[in-house]
Amino acid sequence: MKVMRLPTSEFIRRFLVHVLPSGFHRIRHTGFLANGIRRDRIEKINPAPLVGKLRDETGDRLTPTYSVKSGRRHRYYVSNRLISGGPDPTAWRLPAGKLETLIAEVIADHLEAAVAEHRILASPDLRGGSDGDVKLLDVLKQLRSGQANLLSNLLSTGTIAPQSLILTLGRDHLAATLGIHQDGLAENIDRIVKDLRMRRRGVEARLIIGEKPAPADPVLLRTLRDAHRWSALLKSGVALGDIAREAGHHDVHIRTRVQLAYLSPRIQRAITDGTFPPDIT
Repeated sequence: MKVMRLPTSEFIRRFLVHVLPSGFHRIRHTGFLANGIRRDRIEKINPAPLVGKLRDETGDRLTPTYSVKSGRRHRYYVSNRLISGGPDPTAWRLPAGKLETLIAEVIADHLEAAVAEHRILASPDLRGGSDGDVKLLDVLKQLRSGQANLLSNLLSTGTIAPQSLILTLGRDHLAATLGIHQDGLAENIDRIVKDLRMRRRGVEARLIIGEKPAPADPVLLRTLRDAHRWSALLKSGVALGDIAREAGHHDVHIRTRVQLAYLSPRIQRAITDGTFPPDIT
């Protein structure tokens, strides 16, 4: 490595060569992030396995999209009318990663229960231990590990409504995975119906499916923890402005969130153990 010593004026001159004049901005002409092809290439790198699969209760397709916040890319599935027609309080906006994981879990649980109850085949082999069962257990493992291609192939269609989730599996792919003919599958093995509850936070919605206990809301937990910490600092005499600067928030943000620390113990306990009603934000 060669070290070059420059006068201050020369260093500044060389640095300013890379600064664009006012009103101009740089355009990336080459590479997979080139402006003209960036969106398509990113979608190929990080595909949406549920694209074209899901509709809401009105029949509107859930379309994959994304936003960039603080340099991070956040994927969503949204009712198409939000993209084509603007705001709509009845439309869905669901975090993509959580929705994909949840639907993969629902399918895996359905197939696992069917194996245990010998409901996979039209003429079940009650002796168990068949090659089909072994293959299906491998499918369950792949689903739960986040295999996007497998989820996309297994799911044929789905409908999300305010109180129910209805999924239809692709019989051809399921049969091929098990190494049997489609006619060998049980009649209703490809249909899944689950009760659904919804927890909204602003325009986003979080789904709670089936009878499994809902996990505690991580955002609400973090806000409650911060509220107690900020409350303790205020009681010790630290100024609100100093707390806001240390936390990287505006004074109003601290003032409104700190009130969570004064909720009743019963409500705070419900937040921490995940039993807080899903319809309350």
